[in-house]
Amino acid sequence: MRISFQHANPSAGNESFLLRFDGDNRQNPCLLVDAGRGVALDTLLNDDDCLVAICLTHAHLDHYAELANAHREGVPILTSPATARILDDVLDVAGVEYDVRTTDAVSGAIMPIDDWIEIADGIELSPVPAGHVPGAVGFLVRVAQDNGYQHLLATGDFTCRRAAGYPGFDANRIGDVDILFLTGTTNTSFESSLTEALGLALERASSGSPTLVTTSGTVGVQMAYLLAGLGETFDRTVPIRVVGQVAKLYAALGYDCHAVETVPEFQSTHACLAPGTITIAGPEVPRDRSSGRLFGVLRANANACVIQLVGSGKEPERNGACTIHHFELINHPSRETLVSVHDSVDPVHTVITHCHGGAHDSFNDLSSVVWGAGDCTEYTLYDGSHWRLPPWMDGTTFRQSHQRNVQQLAGSAIYDSLSLPSIDRDDDPALSAEGLDVAAIGRRLHQRPVPTGDPAVQTDAQPVKQTDSHTTTRMTTHSNDGTDSSTDDGRPSIGIVRSTGPNLGDDPDPHVQIALEDGSLTQADLAAMLTKREQTGGVSMDNSVVSTPTTESETEPASQETDDATSAETHTTDDTDGAGSVADEMTTGAANGDDPPSETKSSAPTDSVSTPDDALTVAVPGLARVLLERSIAGTSEHESIDTAIVAAVEQYVIALLGGDADGTEPLELSLAVEGSDATNRVLETVVTADDRFDSIGALVQTGIASVLGADVSGEMAVSGLGAYRQQLRAIVANDAYAFADRAAVVEAAILWYYLED
Repeated sequence: MRISFQHANPSAGNESFLLRFDGDNRQNPCLLVDAGRGVALDTLLNDDDCLVAICLTHAHLDHYAELANAHREGVPILTSPATARILDDVLDVAGVEYDVRTTDAVSGAIMPIDDWIEIADGIELSPVPAGHVPGAVGFLVRVAQDNGYQHLLATGDFTCRRAAGYPGFDANRIGDVDILFLTGTTNTSFESSLTEALGLALERASSGSPTLVTTSGTVGVQMAYLLAGLGETFDRTVPIRVVGQVAKLYAALGYDCHAVETVPEFQSTHACLAPGTITIAGPEVPRDRSSGRLFGVLRANANACVIQLVGSGKEPERNGACTIHHFELINHPSRETLVSVHDSVDPVHTVITHCHGGAHDSFNDLSSVVWGAGDCTEYTLYDGSHWRLPPWMDGTTFRQSHQRNVQQLAGSAIYDSLSLPSIDRDDDPALSAEGLDVAAIGRRLHQRPVPTGDPAVQTDAQPVKQTDSHTTTRMTTHSNDGTDSSTDDGRPSIGIVRSTGPNLGDDPDPHVQIALEDGSLTQADLAAMLTKREQTGGVSMDNSVVSTPTTESETEPASQETDDATSAETHTTDDTDGAGSVADEMTTGAANGDDPPSETKSSAPTDSVSTPDDALTVAVPGLARVLLERSIAGTSEHESIDTAIVAAVEQYVIALLGGDADGTEPLELSLAVEGSDATNRVLETVVTADDRFDSIGALVQTGIASVLGADVSGEMAVSGLGAYRQQLRAIVANDAYAFADRAAVVEAAILWYYLED
């Protein structure tokens, strides 16, 4: 089946695109992802095309503005259950305020989905969580080919942060894909703006000021959720009132947060405003509707505080006797997070979206073939037998592998036992995972968070600093509580979805092909073996049948989003070469009749420090490293710390798979200090001022390692560890284990193999 795409509105938001699947049918099934301003579907569809579905990633105006015009009778509008619950109300308001046309047919076509659904013969899709705003999702599409599947992933607007309890984008739970439609809009100020704005609101309301927070509907819901969580965290009973459209969306989504009152309609502003109360209303700039009415009352009140949370390009209100603040709040990932997501799913092709006029060459550092054109031309990505390069590279075709890989041979049965991350909401606030610096807000309020006993939640962004001021003075091995993550039918909840695209490099042993040809091995047998291999971390059950690839070059993708390296970006483009040096290598190989293999492709950006092909960069704690060095010193067993780490990982993986090690309670080094209050305050000051440390324990560990003469840098490229890349990735993705990332597995392996009794 041929796969092609067209940007649907490159001169506007460029967030919308059309996917076309040209098979043996008389009409080509087409899928429209989002319907933003400027989408004119009649100009995109050909006579032999048939629109089979519209995917709506979330309920923001720039993604649904042309929904009614793009819709065709009988075509479902697929979206998350959360977005489906609020979409009618959102469209009603948009019709009044923004002249967005809506119809009964659109309302009747809205179809909430939370799992795989078939939209055409051989084409299925499923939503995946995307963070960004409550209910936002991306879409994973799988397309049946003669020799297996190909996977397409549309991120939509995404963050790896949670959004009002809804999970963020988790590339590690999705696995490799063949084609990535990657939203290219980035921002680095969201977390600092969010922390400053909500800390200010809580501070002013606590001091007795009537406080108005103005923002859009779905963002207002998120702010109410976070402010309620902050109130509980600091044990401050600050009433929160959500008003107008924000209140309607809050109720439709089923929130019931502590101290939050809903006022969907009001005759008198006195029902909404009160001293010591935080009121949340829209729109972002308070010139009309609910926030405009409320601002009109507070404008002359010198004791009042108005906090505007505005999007890009919005001009805030600045005049009034009240205290007026504004913060630009744009919830997109940083450039580093965007690149790490790309590297984690390891696509053959990457199409950059949501960049006005196209992405130009802004993403040529990505290690896939990058498409950044800013026009509505139809571009073929896969012609039915070969991958295609962009036409500005002469349209050269290339193959990733000269034979089918084992997953392609196995067919579709392997996917029956695999699951994607849930898009369901968690009602328990995890404030740091939402992007809040709780410690900074505590300093602003001159108050420590109230201990809850809940485990710390790791945010996708830069970690919030936590102090660890008192436990014991001895070094201990610490284990996290594990939970039973089995599914209802008793199977482990495995979170890996492997693409069967050619870029995996899983070439089968020749015996497999022979066995399949003579009938001694069925596809069902092979699928069962591969399912077992996925569930056990990618280790071959029988080396004579299934081989595990070990030569793919990859650096450890960043697991967290950082906000300190790049500024917010909006990219433009022209029709220049969008593939860079990687594409040039592929062109050369194809011209010579070779198969440009996956080993010409590196997941690291082109300007990164090179490492050996079999190396894997991991964050081995400095203290674990020096203890390991001391443990192997004077022995002839290992030539270097690299070989020692590889040996530990090999044995630990075997032990995990054999049940001899318990990955539900992973070992990790923890060190805490018991000292006087003055000592703790000094150490906390050091931790707060130095981004290298997230706790006093980490500071002390680094100090000990330094005294012992260790290199305490956070990361090291371990030669030979790349052979276990897939096993480490599978262990992290397996819900039966409690490892946050590969580094946690490596640290546990070192402790288990060398340092535990």
